[in-house]
Amino acid sequence: NARIKSPVEVVVGSLRLSGGYDWPTMDVYEANASCGFMGQGLLAPPSVEGWQGGEDWVSTGAMMQRVNYASSVIGDTARPGIQRIVECAGQLAIEEDAEAMVDDCLSHLGYLELGEGTRQEIVEFATEQIEQASRLSGAKREAAAGQAVVAVMQLAVATREFQLA
Repeated sequence: NARIKSPVEVVVGSLRLSGGYDWPTMDVYEANASCGFMGQGLLAPPSVEGWQGGEDWVSTGAMMQRVNYASSVIGDTARPGIQRIVECAGQLAIEEDAEAMVDDCLSHLGYLELGEGTRQEIVEFATEQIEQASRLSGAKREAAAGQAVVAVMQLAVATREFQLA
């Protein structure tokens, strides 16, 4: 009984998580345009009734736009919210605890529950990334651990479970 998140939910959720929107910026215009590309113009419903529910506005192109938008916002390490996540989960990566790192990343996405197969694939990916980071030292290791966190977050927002509510 899952329902597809609306484009506005994807955009606003990604922006809230990433932080840094105390003042209007060009990002707001990009977010507005992205909503339109996803099939729901922000503050521009087709009628006074609003948007139709269900899957009326969903298309292959809109789904790709949703995944690409969320992934690009989550991948922007200049955003304060992403920096906080990298700080927290990155420490777990440095400690080489892939499962805990993945769980921490998922908790930042609203305690996202992944299917067992999906979760296992992401944990395996995280393990590989952590192993690569463990071969480095100092600041390079920390940077690689942070990149692993961002990559895990980007994978998570591309999952079916994230796109459905």
